[in-house]
Amino acid sequence: MNLKKARKSNSNEDWATYRRTRNIITNRIRSAKEKYHRNFIYDNSHNPRSFWKTMKKEVKEQFILNNLRKIDVKKAAGLDNTPPRLLKDSANVIARQLTKIINVSLEQGTMPDDFKLAKVIPVFKKGQPGYMDNYRPISVLPTVSKLLEKAVHDHEQLYRFLTTNHLLNPYQCGFRKYHSTETAVISLTDSIRRNIDQKMLTGAIFVDLRKAFDTVDAPYFWPSWRVTA
Repeated sequence: MNLKKARKSNSNEDWATYRRTRNIITNRIRSAKEKYHRNFIYDNSHNPRSFWKTMKKEVKEQFILNNLRKIDVKKAAGLDNTPPRLLKDSANVIARQLTKIINVSLEQGTMPDDFKLAKVIPVFKKGQPGYMDNYRPISVLPTVSKLLEKAVHDHEQLYRFLTTNHLLNPYQCGFRKYHSTETAVISLTDSIRRNIDQKMLTGAIFVDLRKAFDTVDAPYFWPSWRVTA
């Protein structure tokens, strides 16, 4: 009703009321889902068969179809040269076969080799253009590989496991639903303002690592990852 009223009047007040109501409902739905997942894990903690039957349930064709229809056609194509527009326009035709491929991938715990082939584009950062180190490699993966990633993340598997087991830092904003860089900035500024109000000495340290991914210490990373997983 609020949306209908806002569209009809197009007033700022009605739109603000609609957005406020929408956010309240969205938060309640999210809380209800999280509560359900927590209760499910607790209730089935001594019933591994039931637990894994639910955790490993197949991705539905409708899930893939919905995400094909949401593809941003302005994104660049990967090494397969398949335009995102083609995938979006042919969603009804290819959804079933893509769903089968993704479910086999999840069942076997492997990612198709073609999904991992990336088009690497060097993007100039700063300094002398003639030096290779002054370029940042941007990898453009095939669009279909992103559908697989989305299935793992969104389809009540990895993301649900991380949230229900409280494995994510409360300040983690990347790849989380209803979080963004704006959320991180708001959290930081709020903390600084609270400290200033309490007359506390407050500062911030910003670290920009060169080739950040190359600085990850693999011998330490993988053991800790296996423990978490």
